[in-house]
Amino acid sequence: DVLFCPEISKFDFSGLQKHFKFQCEINSLSSWAIMYKFFLNTEWDNAKNTLPSYVREKVAQTIIEREYESSIYLRNLNSEDIPLLNSIENDAYDFGWSEKNFTDALKAGYVAMGLINNSILVGYFFWQKAVDECHLLNFTIAKDRQNRGLGKYLLEKLLEVLKKNSFNSIFLEVRPSNKKAIGLYSRFGFSIIGRRRAYYPAKHNREDALVMKRLVNLK
Repeated sequence: DVLFCPEISKFDFSGLQKHFKFQCEINSLSSWAIMYKFFLNTEWDNAKNTLPSYVREKVAQTIIEREYESSIYLRNLNSEDIPLLNSIENDAYDFGWSEKNFTDALKAGYVAMGLINNSILVGYFFWQKAVDECHLLNFTIAKDRQNRGLGKYLLEKLLEVLKKNSFNSIFLEVRPSNKKAIGLYSRFGFSIIGRRRAYYPAKHNREDALVMKRLVNLK
């Protein structure tokens, strides 16, 4: 840390010189300052504490954001992740993807990204490219990590990728009973454009799927 020297008026050079029997003309000011610091226990200020409060707050926020960004990121998924993906999926849904679904999706070359938070896989998405359109096949946040803003973060990152690669639109299917997911997609500008009858397995017979879509460059 950088330390700011106390005010010059706080230095009692005569007393210090007499105490240590040094000659002023052969000792630099920095030498006197160091002696004053270590032998007389003068309190020095840390440079960052002398900044205006609004500057300190901005620096603190920047540090927090940097730590947050370094602790959460996306990486490509591979076959070694399948057991953990299957565990997260089974915990999150009554009727989710099976290990075979994950295996087939990876073999088919679908885009598969995992969300890593503090070195732990906490979410993922799989999507398929169709010309300039993205078909989002699976978008999941681990059950015990939900309601923490991770779904929002993951969806933002997905849309960033699509924008950079000049995609026109994105669509997905979602259960009508999955109110949280519908709410998230709606806040991001997705609209319901259709319904697929008896699309999902359910405890009692089948459940429809709502088809939702948005333009990638929607403002």
